[in-house]
Amino acid sequence: MFWLWLTFSLLCALFAELLLALHGVALPLLLYGVFYFSCFAPWQKALPIYLLLAAFLDAWFGRALPVGGLAVLTLIFLSRIWRRHGDSNNGFALLLPGLLIALINLLFLYILHFTSGAGLSRSDLFFGLFYLIFSLPALPLMSLLLEKIARRLALPRLETGTNICSWQGHLTAEELRDD
Repeated sequence: MFWLWLTFSLLCALFAELLLALHGVALPLLLYGVFYFSCFAPWQKALPIYLLLAAFLDAWFGRALPVGGLAVLTLIFLSRIWRRHGDSNNGFALLLPGLLIALINLLFLYILHFTSGAGLSRSDLFFGLFYLIFSLPALPLMSLLLEKIARRLALPRLETGTNICSWQGHLTAEELRDD
Protein backbone atom coordinates (compact mmCIF):
# COMPACT_ATOMS: atom_id res chain seq x y z
CA MET A 1 0.00 0.00 0.00
CA PHE A 2 2.86 2.38 0.79
CA TRP A 3 4.45 2.07 -2.65
CA LEU A 4 1.12 2.78 -4.29
CA TRP A 5 0.78 5.85 -2.08
CA LEU A 6 4.31 7.00 -2.97
CA THR A 7 3.77 6.55 -6.71
CA PHE A 8 0.33 8.17 -6.71
CA SER A 9 1.53 11.15 -4.65
CA LEU A 10 4.56 11.74 -6.85
CA LEU A 11 2.47 11.45 -10.01
CA CYS A 12 0.04 14.03 -8.60
CA ALA A 13 2.96 16.31 -7.74
CA LEU A 14 4.36 15.86 -11.25
CA PHE A 15 1.06 16.69 -12.93
CA ALA A 16 0.46 19.64 -10.60
CA GLU A 17 3.90 20.98 -11.49
CA LEU A 18 3.16 20.56 -15.20
CA LEU A 19 -0.25 22.24 -14.91
CA LEU A 20 1.21 25.16 -12.98
CA ALA A 21 4.01 25.49 -15.55
CA LEU A 22 1.43 25.71 -18.33
CA HIS A 23 0.04 28.77 -16.52
CA GLY A 24 3.47 30.34 -16.00
CA VAL A 25 4.05 29.33 -12.36
CA ALA A 26 7.27 27.45 -11.67
CA LEU A 27 7.39 25.37 -8.49
CA PRO A 28 9.56 22.29 -7.84
CA LEU A 29 6.66 20.17 -6.54
CA LEU A 30 8.08 16.86 -7.76
CA LEU A 31 11.36 17.57 -5.99
CA TYR A 32 9.49 18.42 -2.81
CA GLY A 33 7.64 15.12 -3.04
CA VAL A 34 10.91 13.26 -3.60
CA PHE A 35 12.41 14.97 -0.55
CA TYR A 36 9.38 14.15 1.59
CA PHE A 37 9.39 10.45 0.72
CA SER A 38 13.16 10.00 0.70
CA CYS A 39 13.31 11.21 4.32
CA PHE A 40 11.76 7.93 5.51
CA ALA A 41 11.49 5.52 2.56
CA PRO A 42 14.47 3.40 1.50
CA TRP A 43 15.97 5.44 -1.31
CA GLN A 44 17.47 2.39 -3.03
CA LYS A 45 14.01 0.97 -3.77
CA ALA A 46 12.40 4.30 -4.66
CA LEU A 47 15.25 5.66 -6.80
CA PRO A 48 13.92 4.18 -10.10
CA ILE A 49 10.54 5.85 -9.52
CA TYR A 50 12.21 9.16 -8.66
CA LEU A 51 14.46 9.10 -11.72
CA LEU A 52 11.70 7.99 -14.08
CA LEU A 53 9.44 10.86 -13.04
CA ALA A 54 12.33 13.34 -13.17
CA ALA A 55 13.21 12.12 -16.68
CA PHE A 56 9.60 12.61 -17.73
CA LEU A 57 9.68 16.14 -16.38
CA ASP A 58 12.94 16.89 -18.21
CA ALA A 59 11.54 15.46 -21.43
CA TRP A 60 8.34 17.49 -21.07
CA PHE A 61 10.30 20.73 -20.75
CA GLY A 62 12.73 19.70 -23.51
CA ARG A 63 15.85 20.04 -21.40
CA ALA A 64 19.17 18.95 -22.90
CA LEU A 65 20.69 18.49 -19.44
CA PRO A 66 18.94 16.09 -17.03
CA VAL A 67 18.20 18.78 -14.46
CA GLY A 68 15.56 16.71 -12.67
CA GLY A 69 17.75 13.61 -12.38
CA LEU A 70 20.70 15.58 -11.04
CA ALA A 71 18.45 17.38 -8.58
CA VAL A 72 16.94 14.07 -7.41
CA LEU A 73 20.38 12.60 -6.73
CA THR A 74 21.33 15.71 -4.78
CA LEU A 75 18.06 15.62 -2.84
CA ILE A 76 18.62 12.06 -1.71
CA PHE A 77 21.87 13.20 -0.11
CA LEU A 78 20.12 16.23 1.40
CA SER A 79 17.29 14.09 2.79
CA ARG A 80 19.76 11.77 4.53
CA ILE A 81 21.32 14.79 6.26
CA TRP A 82 17.88 16.21 7.13
CA ARG A 83 16.80 12.88 8.55
CA ARG A 84 19.71 12.87 11.00
CA HIS A 85 19.83 16.55 11.96
CA GLY A 86 16.54 18.18 10.92
CA ASP A 87 13.21 18.71 12.61
CA SER A 88 10.35 17.41 10.48
CA ASN A 89 7.65 18.13 13.06
CA ASN A 90 7.96 21.88 12.69
CA GLY A 91 6.56 23.55 9.57
CA PHE A 92 8.89 26.53 9.93
CA ALA A 93 11.90 24.21 10.06
CA LEU A 94 10.86 22.79 6.69
CA LEU A 95 11.39 26.22 5.15
CA LEU A 96 15.16 25.61 5.18
CA PRO A 97 15.15 22.43 3.07
CA GLY A 98 12.47 24.03 0.90
CA LEU A 99 14.81 26.92 0.17
CA LEU A 100 17.75 24.56 -0.39
CA ILE A 101 15.75 22.41 -2.83
CA ALA A 102 14.68 25.49 -4.77
CA LEU A 103 18.29 26.75 -4.82
CA ILE A 104 19.59 23.38 -6.04
CA ASN A 105 17.01 23.22 -8.82
CA LEU A 106 17.64 26.86 -9.76
CA LEU A 107 21.38 26.22 -9.88
CA PHE A 108 20.89 23.31 -12.27
CA LEU A 109 18.51 25.40 -14.38
CA TYR A 110 21.10 28.19 -14.62
CA ILE A 111 23.77 25.64 -15.57
CA LEU A 112 21.44 24.43 -18.33
CA HIS A 113 20.91 28.04 -19.38
CA PHE A 114 24.67 28.72 -19.55
CA THR A 115 25.47 25.50 -21.44
CA SER A 116 23.04 26.56 -24.16
CA GLY A 117 25.23 29.61 -24.76
CA ALA A 118 22.88 32.22 -23.34
CA GLY A 119 23.97 34.91 -20.95
CA LEU A 120 22.34 35.91 -17.71
CA SER A 121 19.85 38.73 -18.20
CA ARG A 122 17.83 40.80 -15.77
CA SER A 123 14.70 38.73 -16.50
CA ASP A 124 16.61 35.55 -15.58
CA LEU A 125 17.56 37.07 -12.24
CA PHE A 126 13.94 38.13 -11.60
CA PHE A 127 12.79 34.61 -12.50
CA GLY A 128 15.25 33.19 -9.97
CA LEU A 129 14.13 35.62 -7.29
CA PHE A 130 10.43 34.92 -7.80
CA TYR A 131 11.13 31.19 -8.07
CA LEU A 132 12.77 31.23 -4.64
CA ILE A 133 10.07 33.41 -3.07
CA PHE A 134 7.14 31.35 -4.34
CA SER A 135 8.87 28.02 -3.69
CA LEU A 136 9.67 28.82 -0.07
CA PRO A 137 6.28 27.95 1.51
CA ALA A 138 5.56 25.07 -0.89
CA LEU A 139 7.45 22.33 1.00
CA PRO A 140 5.78 22.92 4.39
CA LEU A 141 2.35 23.09 2.73
CA MET A 142 2.98 19.95 0.67
CA SER A 143 4.34 18.14 3.71
CA LEU A 144 1.27 19.12 5.73
CA LEU A 145 -1.05 17.83 3.01
CA LEU A 146 0.83 14.53 2.62
CA GLU A 147 0.98 14.06 6.40
CA LYS A 148 -2.78 14.45 6.76
CA ILE A 149 -3.50 12.00 3.95
CA ALA A 150 -0.96 9.47 5.26
CA ARG A 151 -2.44 9.73 8.75
CA ARG A 152 -5.89 8.93 7.39
CA LEU A 153 -4.51 5.97 5.44
CA ALA A 154 -2.54 4.76 8.50
CA LEU A 155 0.72 4.83 6.55
CA PRO A 156 4.19 5.76 7.78
CA ARG A 157 4.80 9.48 7.68
CA LEU A 158 7.47 12.04 8.31
CA GLU A 159 6.06 13.64 11.49
CA THR A 160 6.22 10.45 13.55
CA GLY A 161 9.77 9.69 12.47
CA THR A 162 8.79 6.18 11.44
CA ASN A 163 10.94 4.47 8.89
CA ILE A 164 9.26 2.28 6.29
CA CYS A 165 11.79 -0.44 7.08
CA SER A 166 10.71 -0.54 10.73
CA TRP A 167 7.01 -0.23 9.94
CA GLN A 168 5.16 -3.37 10.96
CA GLY A 169 1.94 -4.23 9.19
CA HIS A 170 -0.50 -1.35 9.04
CA LEU A 171 0.21 0.06 12.49
CA THR A 172 1.62 3.54 12.90
CA ALA A 173 3.96 4.57 15.68
CA GLU A 174 1.07 6.06 17.67
CA GLU A 175 -0.92 2.84 17.48
CA LEU A 176 2.13 0.84 18.58
CA ARG A 177 2.55 3.16 21.59
CA ASP A 178 -1.13 2.77 22.52
CA ASP A 179 -0.85 -1.03 22.65
